[in-house]
Amino acid sequence: MKNTACNLPDSVIKLDVIPGSVAWRAQYPLPEAYREIVAKQIKIWLDEGVIVRSASHTRFNHPLLVVKKKDADGNYSMDKPRVVCDVRKLNSILVVDDKQQLPLISTIHQSIGTKTIHTCLDIHACFTSFALEPSQAHRVSFTCPFTNVQYTHVKAAYGIRHVGSVVVRALQSLLSDLNTSPSTSSPFPTNGCYSAVCYVDDVILSSNGSLEDHFELVAE
Repeated sequence: MKNTACNLPDSVIKLDVIPGSVAWRAQYPLPEAYREIVAKQIKIWLDEGVIVRSASHTRFNHPLLVVKKKDADGNYSMDKPRVVCDVRKLNSILVVDDKQQLPLISTIHQSIGTKTIHTCLDIHACFTSFALEPSQAHRVSFTCPFTNVQYTHVKAAYGIRHVGSVVVRALQSLLSDLNTSPSTSSPFPTNGCYSAVCYVDDVILSSNGSLEDHFELVAE
């Protein structure tokens, strides 16, 4: 939603950089065939409050890229291309050291292997639901290659190196009370029937109960 962002503790993305450093790269030309794709994505970002028109000149600018997106079969395709900022130069001057270990796929398989019903939820626009520190948001700016208008992210952009750590930590905290064990408090029976694990922006809910109970878990 336009004027909302994740409100969990420590969910604001900070962009501390090496003092005095900047990250500015000119936008390189994109094929005319990408004009509509870029225009559509910028409109979505504006409508959802992910970006705003830059208020004034900033010494930070990152080129836009149009890249392939992985489909349901794990193959990269241009059927639904993704528009992203090339923030590699920003990453090179960030001093934020925020690391959150992702669970191993094999560990996830082990944790859900005894369950019989599974639901995988792909959180819509998960990364761009996390706000940037307002005083530092100008550090994620880009210029539309077709209009020469500059925009600034007020919510996170894909590719910033520590955003994944912030997202995973927030989701793990959010889902912690859905994982049942005799030593934790949960809205569900503490008999190991339920589990909730996340991998980046995918949430996997697994259970051993009835289908109706599983629906309740998903609703929760």
